[in-house]
Amino acid sequence: TGRDAYVRLLLAHPDINVNTSSTNTQDHDAIFDCVPLHTAVALNRPTYVSQLLARPDLDVNKAAASDLTALFIACNAGHHQCAQLLLGHPDIQVCKGTVDGTTPLHAACRMGHDQCVQLLLAHPDVSVNGRAGNGDTALCAACVYGKDACVRVLLDHAAVDVNEANAYDYTPLQVACTRGHDACVRLLLARTEINVNTVFGNGDTALYKACVRGHDACVRLLLARPDVDVNRCGVHMATPLCMAVNVCNDECVRLLLMHPNITIHISVVMIACFSKNTP
Repeated sequence: TGRDAYVRLLLAHPDINVNTSSTNTQDHDAIFDCVPLHTAVALNRPTYVSQLLARPDLDVNKAAASDLTALFIACNAGHHQCAQLLLGHPDIQVCKGTVDGTTPLHAACRMGHDQCVQLLLAHPDVSVNGRAGNGDTALCAACVYGKDACVRVLLDHAAVDVNEANAYDYTPLQVACTRGHDACVRLLLARTEINVNTVFGNGDTALYKACVRGHDACVRLLLARPDVDVNRCGVHMATPLCMAVNVCNDECVRLLLMHPNITIHISVVMIACFSKNTP
């Protein structure tokens, strides 16, 4: 196209500086302090990205406002062709994060761009268990937002730690159960090394949280595990059954009562009799 020709001509000029940043203050969607590489990636123009990457003077890791690198922009937007080109550059810093510590891998997992996740995980410098500024691992981030395609890709990585907790002591399984993302829970429970009875920082298990929130699909999956502790108390010294009765989650109560190891304390009966939520 005509624009392709302009780009080639501009890049061939001896005085061109490909690392000079500019900001269009009239465009509210502009990336502040961006360089041509940022713009090419944001607009998903692999041809321009390839031409810019061929320049020996290009700073491939130059950051725009908020420390957004070209790779972060590509992974956050799901522009996997641009991400692939960037990852092929010998100087690329795969784990360079933003001001809040979010890396391209965290961004791709959060947004559900599994193709970008796959490309990032293939790079030798990627840190699959690295934490963002909020303490989340990439797997935790994918589970928070229910991005099961990204969870699947992450679980295929040999170095992923499925029990690595975030800054709040939530493991990926606990996060997925709290949010009710049963597809993610199913994938996590298929891993033999998963610890189904790990407690949160406040003492709650994944089963306890799923019962409190009424996520019966997650409860069903957890109860199918032979190693699940159905009677383990949470922060209020109440069992999952107590909490399910207290918040009147009928399906969770039914599922728990069907489990062969369930223990029915007198407190459960008392809660059922006096709870304001009991129908």
